[in-house]
Amino acid sequence: MGDDTQAPIKPLEPDQWAQDLRNVYADMNGAPINVHKLMAHSPDLLGAWWGFRNYAVDGGALGQPLGELVILRVGAHSASWYEWGSHVDRATRNGMGALKRARRLGRLAGLD
Repeated sequence: MGDDTQAPIKPLEPDQWAQDLRNVYADMNGAPINVHKLMAHSPDLLGAWWGFRNYAVDGGALGQPLGELVILRVGAHSASWYEWGSHVDRATRNGMGALKRARRLGRLAGLD
């Protein structure tokens, strides 16, 4: 049987991004995180996802404080350190006391 493994995909540095991702890069203030650099391998994917990402981060129909709490709850219930770590600071900066609320609402062992 042959080797079906592939080399891991490495993050794509912004100077290698497709030209149609310039607006996405600008929205990131010139500092994309690794997940964005990985998604940049597929400009259509990153472009489409960017609108959803902004809607979710802005809180969508829930508003920002409750939207951040929902994101934290998803991170907690799926034991996703990456998601938790990406949003706990933002939630705290929004002054909503999300960490305290999330602790009351669910299990967060190992995430804070």
